[in-house]
Amino acid sequence: MSFTYEFPKEDDLLYTLSSVLMEHDDDDSASLAWLLLFVEIEFSSFGQYSFRRWDEYLAYMHLHAPMRLVKFFSDTLKTMLLDLVRELIPPNCGYWIESIEVHPRLEKAYNDWRDDHLKMIVGEGLNNQASFQSSSHPMCEYKGIRFRSKSERALAAHFEDSGVLFFPLPLAVCGAQRKEPDFLVCQCGRWAILEVVTDHTHPSVEKEADRTNWFQNHGVTIRQYPAKECLRNSSEVVADFLSWMERNLA
Repeated sequence: MSFTYEFPKEDDLLYTLSSVLMEHDDDDSASLAWLLLFVEIEFSSFGQYSFRRWDEYLAYMHLHAPMRLVKFFSDTLKTMLLDLVRELIPPNCGYWIESIEVHPRLEKAYNDWRDDHLKMIVGEGLNNQASFQSSSHPMCEYKGIRFRSKSERALAAHFEDSGVLFFPLPLAVCGAQRKEPDFLVCQCGRWAILEVVTDHTHPSVEKEADRTNWFQNHGVTIRQYPAKECLRNSSEVVADFLSWMERNLA
């Protein structure tokens, strides 16, 4: 095999990576696909052989991401990305990707950034939606509303289509205690909570029981759905939840 010693084009590689990741329905794939929307890719090689072939070189992949997103590139996500890149790099490229490094990059300023930052500093425009943010999983948005997963975002779109009154990731406060339900829904004066259950948002069975009891002690019933089901069949989940509310809540 003769090598070209050419790296793939950045947009082609990012597009292919994102397309592959979106075919999966796990949270890590969703997080990585979202993060790749904000990165720039650069490759480097220093003429060191890969030891797989005498004429193949080691190379390194550099991701340049906004500083606020660098922390979300966990070792798990970087390993996942490295495996995918090695599969996608053409066999005749002539390089073996040894590792992936993530670097912070400067963001391009816009005309009114000082005014906007001043508003955030003094508290103007702040809200209590999705106030409990994860340090390991980035948020995603739908029409300016923040969500922790593609599953929640998919449900929000169908709740919106249904015309029902719903509150996505609102902050619930009673005394010194604070909780954040995934969706608080009001249908014809009936209130209930829909929870999207996944390992990283609801990892503890004991804490989840306390959380459920806390809401139910205040008269708010909770119904849970697996995250994968919410992503694959979001319209059916919303329809089932609203039908359950109509049948079971006075």
